[in-house]
Amino acid sequence: VFIRVLFDMALQEYKELLGDQFLDHSRKQLSFDEAIGDADKVGLLISTAWCPPCRSFGPDLEAAYEKWKQAGHKMRIIFISSDRDEAAFMENFAHKHKDIIAIALNSDRAYKLKSHFAVRGIPSFIVLAPGDEISREARYDVYTAGSDACKMW
Repeated sequence: VFIRVLFDMALQEYKELLGDQFLDHSRKQLSFDEAIGDADKVGLLISTAWCPPCRSFGPDLEAAYEKWKQAGHKMRIIFISSDRDEAAFMENFAHKHKDIIAIALNSDRAYKLKSHFAVRGIPSFIVLAPGDEISREARYDVYTAGSDACKMW
């Protein structure tokens, strides 16, 4: 019971950090519970369509993500766009893995998360677990280890 209480407290802090409004690929609004569900890790992908390193990293991450899902890992990736306008954001999001969800472009939550994690460059990939920040350098983990990166977290 005590461990469950600690997990629930960590989950509540996680929810406060990530917010309660996400978009799926059909542009349907999802709550935290719908979006994150039983994920034990969440990856925050901060990127844009106009950035060549972002365009290069995206396919590597999505290939790794697909392998993680097939292996039974309970990870969810949230796309936080730094695109310049809604059209670019939606075009960029449309090309992401179908299970990646997004935070609305230019939302207060997107700005707060970028600030909270001191994002200075793109692409950035940050891995979190309830009550814990696992890696701010997860992008490099994926570049160097591919789908084996999840074993580091």
